[in-house]
Amino acid sequence: MTNEEKTEPKKKKIVNPADMPAEAYTYWHERWVGYLNEHYKELFVREGLAGHSFTERCPDAPDGKGYFTYAFAADGTMRFAEEIEEGDAVIEYDSYNIGYRAFGDEDFDSIKAFQDDTLRLTKSPELQMKTGHDDVLQAFRGALHAAIADAERKFNIELPKYW
Repeated sequence: MTNEEKTEPKKKKIVNPADMPAEAYTYWHERWVGYLNEHYKELFVREGLAGHSFTERCPDAPDGKGYFTYAFAADGTMRFAEEIEEGDAVIEYDSYNIGYRAFGDEDFDSIKAFQDDTLRLTKSPELQMKTGHDDVLQAFRGALHAAIADAERKFNIELPKYW
């Protein structure tokens, strides 16, 4: 056994994203927003997200709320908006894993998920689709990768990756 193996505890592997500790879930969301605000505010303004809020609903979200809402200020700054229960646009997933995977996996078949009714645009689909534009989705995914890596280091866990 090397010194490194002796001093560093083995990472806990999380298979289902819904099973991640609530603290890790909250932390990676905070890091995700931080990365996005540092690099992509102008993109969000250009893509028409500024001034809008978005709610994602899933019954098994790790924090137990069953949803989260994020909002964009006029300058493109993004934040999680705890005070908003339902945003201007709403997307629903049958499980947190579907949303997490759709978000992180470029090969995820969202059309099939819509056809299977495991992913639904339930309010303002046209507005919600703006978050799926290529540049926005790539920004979201790049920040996701960085935020997940940060959470894994901080909490000594290994989260599912679909990239």
